[in-house]
Amino acid sequence: MKLTLHLGAFLCLISTAFLHVGCDKESDVVSIQTGLIDISVTDAPIDNPEITGAFITIAGIKLNGDTNLLVNKVTIDLLAYQNGNTKKLGIYPVPVGSYQHLELILDIQQDAQGGIPGCYISTVDGKKHNLAASPDLLKNITLPNADINITEDVSADLTIDFDLRKLVKADTTNLAVKYQLIDDRDIPMAIRVVNGELTGTIEGVIDLGNHSNDKVLVFAYSSGSFIAASETTTSASNGLYFQNAINSSSIKADGSFTLAFLPRGSYELIFAVYENDQQNQDLSYLGLLDAKSTAGYLLKDVNVEAKNTVAIAVNTNGLLQ
Repeated sequence: MKLTLHLGAFLCLISTAFLHVGCDKESDVVSIQTGLIDISVTDAPIDNPEITGAFITIAGIKLNGDTNLLVNKVTIDLLAYQNGNTKKLGIYPVPVGSYQHLELILDIQQDAQGGIPGCYISTVDGKKHNLAASPDLLKNITLPNADINITEDVSADLTIDFDLRKLVKADTTNLAVKYQLIDDRDIPMAIRVVNGELTGTIEGVIDLGNHSNDKVLVFAYSSGSFIAASETTTSASNGLYFQNAINSSSIKADGSFTLAFLPRGSYELIFAVYENDQQNQDLSYLGLLDAKSTAGYLLKDVNVEAKNTVAIAVNTNGLLQ
């Protein structure tokens, strides 16, 4: 009888201990605070009339090296998303905190539909030009973020801004490998990651005068940073003009242009004229336009505020001498 009583008491103690352990485990569960990040893609124009499409396949996006946010990879024609137009990739829950970099993973071998290659340029002759002639399946690109802070239950607006003019290099002497991505070390200079809440837009219209039949591009530089001697000659490393421009846009047939996703600050606008050689599908740089605002804006000091649009009208007096 005594044995039975002691055993019952012992079992009761064991049961109580398990209950306490269970309660302790429940108290150790930590809830992770999350916010939302809205990710989109946009592009600046490429100054090559032969190109009809610029396709990239994004296989993954990571913030600070964490879990891939994309559920499925996506193939995008960047030329379809210019002048402030964007391709939304999705809205994703992420832990609250600050993020210093974004990792972009490109599938260079296969697109989202299983086609080959994954990243390529299409040209007017119907050909596809593989942008990464490499045996690797994926290309990982680490990009610095700009003021990305995620707070609880608030959606942050993140835009990945490709600059095709800088990102793709052409070799007209090598027909087998005509278009390629630039060297890996230079890619972060050709792709910006911007917080949409901290950027603004310049919208304008320009009277091109005698150059209405030419190709005209507008470039935005931080005020005081444009140096004509270096920016209007091609870079030895990549053959680019205007390689330090923050953003650029192609002037439309009606003279309108849009420079979107500019971080708040002061900008100088530069208008460059290219001769369009339809027969050879090529552009030749002619020079800079002598451009002036019609409403008193100094084109060397156009102030852009976050989430605002600056409207300007521009007249030209031919090429600068």
